[in-house]
Amino acid sequence: MFETCPKEAPFLSHTGELFKQVDGVAMGSLLGVLFANMYMAHVKEKDFQHHSTPGLYARYIDDIFITSSTDEDANSLMTALQNNSFLTFTCERSNQRRLPFSDLEITKDENDFRTKVYTKATNIRRCLIARGEFTAAYKLSVAAAYINGVVTHCNSWTEAHRKFDCIRQLLTNSGYPDHMIGGLIKKKLVQYTTPAQTLDSQGHMITIYHRNNYHDRYRKNVMPLKVT
Repeated sequence: MFETCPKEAPFLSHTGELFKQVDGVAMGSLLGVLFANMYMAHVKEKDFQHHSTPGLYARYIDDIFITSSTDEDANSLMTALQNNSFLTFTCERSNQRRLPFSDLEITKDENDFRTKVYTKATNIRRCLIARGEFTAAYKLSVAAAYINGVVTHCNSWTEAHRKFDCIRQLLTNSGYPDHMIGGLIKKKLVQYTTPAQTLDSQGHMITIYHRNNYHDRYRKNVMPLKVT
């Protein structure tokens, strides 16, 4: 089963031919991210048995963010990671205390980090046109993705408000109505500042995830919660 799910399950090409993955995990397989995380956790565990832990270590799949006192420390860790895996790593250092990491831009202050949405210089600031031949739900998800990125990536309200203004202008230029943009921003901020919570039988606070995040098959079986 372990071999069959990620590799041997055939997939259909646009020409109608069936193909089978012979190396690695099939593109688009949900198991790909799971296996990648498991492997990188194993590599980290092996590496830190013989290497000192950096001041800060954060990882998204195989992208790793660390802080180090010297270039030698960073190079030493990179070499150790390569020796304990079959991967080849490259190293990008901060420039003027700033570093892009995935879709974040991280800035180092004296005692803390500031984060915001990273926008490449080549970004022409266009998005899906609202009058295009797409479903309403898809258009809504496009706008929501921009707004959700601000809420999750900006750790200062000043930067968040600045980015909201940029996104509002971008979506307006693309034909999205003002009431939809404002409603989405309000909804995301409410979800972020007041997460849905309730108490369990022992009086402990627990988080109840929004039912829209459930899979369709599971959502039908979820009974409404009653809090007394």
